[in-house]
Amino acid sequence: MLNNQSWCTNTEGLSPEQFQIVGADKESEAILRPHITYLQDAWRRLKQNKLSMFGLILLCILTVMVIFGPIISPYDYESVNPAIKNDPPSAEHWFGTDTLGRDYFARVWQGGRVSIIIGLSGALISAVAGCLYGGISAYFGGRVDTIMMRIVEILNSVPYLLVVILLSLVLDSKGIGTLLLAMTLTGWCSIARLVRAQMLQIRSSDFVLAARLLGVRPVKIVIQHLIPNTFSVIIVAVTFRIPSYIFGEAFLSYVGLGVQAPQTSWGALCSQAQVSLVFHPHLMFLPAGAIAMTMLAFTLLGDGLRDALDPRLRK
Repeated sequence: MLNNQSWCTNTEGLSPEQFQIVGADKESEAILRPHITYLQDAWRRLKQNKLSMFGLILLCILTVMVIFGPIISPYDYESVNPAIKNDPPSAEHWFGTDTLGRDYFARVWQGGRVSIIIGLSGALISAVAGCLYGGISAYFGGRVDTIMMRIVEILNSVPYLLVVILLSLVLDSKGIGTLLLAMTLTGWCSIARLVRAQMLQIRSSDFVLAARLLGVRPVKIVIQHLIPNTFSVIIVAVTFRIPSYIFGEAFLSYVGLGVQAPQTSWGALCSQAQVSLVFHPHLMFLPAGAIAMTMLAFTLLGDGLRDALDPRLRK
């Protein structure tokens, strides 16, 4: 009672205006912008990168031409007409004709189909194999990690040109399947090392420890917990691997170890055009320019994705 009476005495003469909140903004808790997810924020930052958007637009144009280019052309890419061989570009043959009189417009975009399919397939196979191998190596660690990484170092030291030659002799084939197998046989090693380094940083996280305490199988932990948390790094690595596979296929086709007739690719077209380079340079420049633009588009897009998917740069 005494305390209540003393409090009432001390509060005499005070008005409600003296108890108003000072210095607080009524709109301090207002939502300044709508909530967006991580991928939406990454897309927003990617759109702000002009070079990356240029690479994406260029890649879309090349993809459309590779898909619909042979359909747009009124000539089949295998049709031979010796009467019009080595014709320059004209209204009838937009890219001219080659040494056998075949429409070069159709052949360039048909060759682009093979090159891009090999690039995408090779990068996808390498990403899957590298993610599983690197994830298992990082999860178990210790002696298992040491042995698995020594295997990667041995495979990574083998030149893929030697692998292509050996597989061509053993399988007696130089088709797309043999070329893809030879390029991916050791191509996954770099992605495996990258994924392992990322997963070593997160394998001691609380959510991984909780999954192990709940009895989740190691393979399931790697697939459902470790790999998704390194997904941004994997996407960037795959984006940079695609042009390397395209260039690798072009080089092997150029030296005669890649795609063989009647199939064609950008590298095979460059190999065939080197004979008449002095007299008909456009036969070399067109497929070589397509290779250069494709590699440039993937490189610019990869740089933008690396910055957009980096959570440390998120604002």
